[in-house]
Formats: sequence, C-alpha cells, structure tokens
Amino acid sequence: MAQATMEAAHITEVTPAEAHDLIETQHPRVIDVRPKDLYQCGHLAEAVDVPLPDLDDETAHDVIGGLDTPVMVYCQVGVHSALAARELEDLGYTHVYDMLGGISAWPYEVSEN
Repeated sequence: MAQATMEAAHITEVTPAEAHDLIETQHPRVIDVRPKDLYQCGHLAEAVDVPLPDLDDETAHDVIGGLDTPVMVYCQVGVHSALAARELEDLGYTHVYDMLGGISAWPYEVSEN
C-alpha cells in the first residue's frame, strides 16, 4: 500500500483491490461519506453512512470508536474521502485509509438498502 503524498502521516491511500483485502483481513470500520441518497443506491456491504458534512468528533467516536481503530473512508470518486481522511487525522485517528477512485472504481459487489 502506498503512503499518501499528503503531509498526513497517518493516512494511507489504497486502491479498491487493496481496500478489499484490507476489509477481509483487518476489518476496519468502513465509512461512506457520500450523501444518504447515494449510499442507498449502492454501498460497500460493511459501510456505515456518515455524509462528509456530518463527520465530526462526536459522530466519529460513535461510529468508529477509539482513536487507534482502523478506519477506511470512501466517496463517489475520491475527492470527498480525501477530505474526510484529513478530518479524521485531525481528530486524532491513527490508522486512516482512503480508498482511491471511490465507489466508482470498486469492481466488487455492492449492497443496496
């Protein structure tokens, strides 16, 4: 997995294939930061919907738990998840993964509500 080119030392960018392996082996909390209507159209099976504007300290604590809990974020194409990853790092989370390309690049099955 390649380290992020951002200054964020605790953010790791992962490809969809790496994200799939990460979910299978390390079981991170998976957060979909898209709006609820997009989440309901299709999302990763393990994902919890926390739209980017709703991501704050209290919500993160409720959804993720401890600051050392691995967490992976994704959005539609990767822009908002990068912002979410930085926000989580700023909140003190130490194992943050950002899925490159978002769900648009996810070649695996998705769940619908």
